[in-house]
Amino acid sequence: MSFKNLLPDLGSVPACTSFTRELEVDPVGSAFHAQLVILVETPLPWPKPVFEHRLLAGVNQLMRSASVPTRILACEPFRPADEAGVGLVTFRFDGASYQRSTRVVAAEDVRHAVAAECADETVASGEANDRRSLLVCTQGSHDVCCGELGVALADDTAARHPDVDVFRVSHTGGHRFAPTALSMPDGRMWAFLSADDVDTILTHRGRPSAVAAKCRGWIGAKQGAAQTGERAAFADAEWHWDATPRSAVATVSPNLAEGAPQQWDVVIDADGQTQALTVAIGREVPSISCMQPGGLPAKPGREYTVLVDN
Repeated sequence: MSFKNLLPDLGSVPACTSFTRELEVDPVGSAFHAQLVILVETPLPWPKPVFEHRLLAGVNQLMRSASVPTRILACEPFRPADEAGVGLVTFRFDGASYQRSTRVVAAEDVRHAVAAECADETVASGEANDRRSLLVCTQGSHDVCCGELGVALADDTAARHPDVDVFRVSHTGGHRFAPTALSMPDGRMWAFLSADDVDTILTHRGRPSAVAAKCRGWIGAKQGAAQTGERAAFADAEWHWDATPRSAVATVSPNLAEGAPQQWDVVIDADGQTQALTVAIGREVPSISCMQPGGLPAKPGREYTVLVDN
């Protein structure tokens, strides 16, 4: 079925996240891919796009030349207002999880400091911190769903989990899955989060299978099939999986019958133990414009599904 046949009626103005929930869209494969995530303390209000903020001038361009896949996000100030400088928080992949460090730079040095992080210069290292973190998308100027649902989730998480650092960040992609978040140090992006989901993710209550369906993907793997395969392995594992050195690589399956849907062979290596599975394209689903008549303009999106374990 074409995504056009799933579009809302022209007379309706649905919120993108409500519409996506109604379609029961699987969010897997939609996480961004990054081995380095940098948060830049950026006062509100945030423009759309956020890199038009005066403090972030030229920073967006640094992602293209970074030594590893990188994502730079604005972050609401997390230090007392009377403290000078701009806080930078970096999460750098070490092969298993994302190690966090923090430092403070002068406002005029933000671009230089971010460039040093992107170049993986040792001088860029800050103060290490092993506290758990939850990065919640709250950029209302990008999407009203993130602005409302993300802010509520960030507030609730900060109240319920004082041992976790909650960062309110700019657009991470996938606003149709709001409220969305990225948990660290595991590097998992999440969709449609409830307070109970967050409790499970942060406390490791139960098994990963309890929340795996809400996982958009592990950012250590590339978008699409690789993230889909890794999530399937995560769902069958225990929580220590997220501290295990691993990789997930997807290659296009050869010799498919003419007209067959595209498939990928995904190989997951976890601490030297490998498993293989097959991932295929599922439904074509619309990504609508939030609160616009008929959800227009809308873009086609795709779901991914695991077919068979080899």
